[in-house]
Amino acid sequence: MQALHRYLVFFLIDGASLTYDPCNQKYKLILNDSELSIGYSEPYSVCFGINQNLLETGIVFCNVDDWTPPTNVLPHGIDPIAAKWILHSLAPEEKQHLVTLLLEDIIDDEHIRFKQFRTFLSQFHEKGEQIYLCYDLICEMAISIEKKFPEVIAKEWNNFAKEDIPLPIEKEKQPTSLSPYVPWNKPLTKNAILSNAFDEIELFWKQFSNNDLESPPSKSFYPPWGEAIYSKLSKYFYIVHPMIDLNKFSSQGCLFSALTASLFQKVECLQLSYSLMIKKQMGQFLSQNKDRFQDRVKKEMPRYLLQNKKEEQIKPFEVYLDWLNGNNNDVNYLELGQLEIEIFAEAFGIQVVVIEPGRKLVLDSEGVLIPHQTYSQSYGPNTKEKIFLLNREGRTFSAMFPRIKSDGPLNDFFTRWSTLQAKADQV
Repeated sequence: MQALHRYLVFFLIDGASLTYDPCNQKYKLILNDSELSIGYSEPYSVCFGINQNLLETGIVFCNVDDWTPPTNVLPHGIDPIAAKWILHSLAPEEKQHLVTLLLEDIIDDEHIRFKQFRTFLSQFHEKGEQIYLCYDLICEMAISIEKKFPEVIAKEWNNFAKEDIPLPIEKEKQPTSLSPYVPWNKPLTKNAILSNAFDEIELFWKQFSNNDLESPPSKSFYPPWGEAIYSKLSKYFYIVHPMIDLNKFSSQGCLFSALTASLFQKVECLQLSYSLMIKKQMGQFLSQNKDRFQDRVKKEMPRYLLQNKKEEQIKPFEVYLDWLNGNNNDVNYLELGQLEIEIFAEAFGIQVVVIEPGRKLVLDSEGVLIPHQTYSQSYGPNTKEKIFLLNREGRTFSAMFPRIKSDGPLNDFFTRWSTLQAKADQV
């Protein structure tokens, strides 16, 4: 039924009219002739008081209407206005690709529409990101109406679904792999610490099987939004969110902190020097592949620069490369994301899997959860060895490790990863 809820929201938003209310100075969507309206929830963080010397904070919604979800379901509310703006900007063909994505639960993966969608994504990356953003916004609204109006929707569906109309059934996927694995072409390095880290990762994936998982997942699912994603994914992964060196000028941010935890896998390695090893390896790779990445870097640089730097005064690629090599602090670590993950995956020759709320996860041939192939959320070659990242809110990253049995043959890794999860927040 999730696909139907999403499809219903798509039709409502697509057919709604966008108006501006001068009284409260807000936009709203008018859904029907009776002027039923919905608007952006406008989440606002507030302090409720002090309890035992601790601040009690929470989120309230400045706008509340019939569609506004409970904060424990969607802590950041819904944004139908943004969804409408994106829909308005999409061409008819692009809307059809969005509909394909919304109905993926009941459309076969090899259907011609899915093949066309994947081709479109490979050719028009930026427009594909808009489609996925609109998809995420619609998913949130679908969750809201599913939670708030289950009886109404069920009644209407029963009135609609007759014996001659087959009920949609969510496909149960057999374990699949995106494509045959390729050997891990580990980078040549004289750094004994890096070399040892490579050996440890290779050893785990060589010995690992589905039987080593503490609670093997049985089917695909969508990671939920908000804090609920941790309880859902923690059944299958250890989730580690360290922050290495919180000094403003040397902080590695949560992305490089997560990559450091993923590669070295030990609490004692959550230090600035280990993070710099990773960046220097990436810098070496980038200097050897300048032609491939310099346009990307130049495009990203305006939002990377710290406020005291002017774009016209610098050479983007050189500044970025110097930053990776530890020669400057001119890049805003809060803005790091996809570009750095791509460079990391290519530099280390290993697949990086990024898991996000609302992005469907399926089982690969090892029984490990990976993003559905439609989503292109895996970077680097399709190696059996993998690094997992959780990207919860745009640029908030955590390291993830398969949750394995404590008493199995891989118990050394269990000890290492469970310790990481317990102590990483103390770094």
